[in-house]
Amino acid sequence: MSSSKRKKENEVLSEYYVLSEHWKSDFDFYRDELQFLSSLINKYFIYLLHDKTLSDMQKLAERLSKTTQERVDITESIIDYMGKIKSFMTTDKELNANDFQTDHAKLEVRMADFLKSFRVLKKDVFSVTQEILENEKVKKLLSA
Repeated sequence: MSSSKRKKENEVLSEYYVLSEHWKSDFDFYRDELQFLSSLINKYFIYLLHDKTLSDMQKLAERLSKTTQERVDITESIIDYMGKIKSFMTTDKELNANDFQTDHAKLEVRMADFLKSFRVLKKDVFSVTQEILENEKVKKLLSA
């Protein structure tokens, strides 16, 4: 491979690497948000049992667990992807552009799917928490 072609390829790979660093940062943030959602569910679980059925609570907790695991899996895929990019940049390995673009596109789809389900989960947890807090506020006003 010519050095000018290799240089151009490394420039493109460098851009992909920077993008994947942003992805990883985003998924590290989602980890923190999922931990917060988990703490909300744990903190208000006893109240939720009174206002919601146990089955509904279990489903919400299962969704949180599934979403948390999916975040871990995607983060690992991002790290692997970053490793592949680095490997191509630091060795003379020939880059198969089609395979690389396919891997990139699959990862983007997984992240988009995750984000959709994460947003719905977050909305559901906040809705339930808000309902509990409002009910507690009403109870305190009535007992005053």
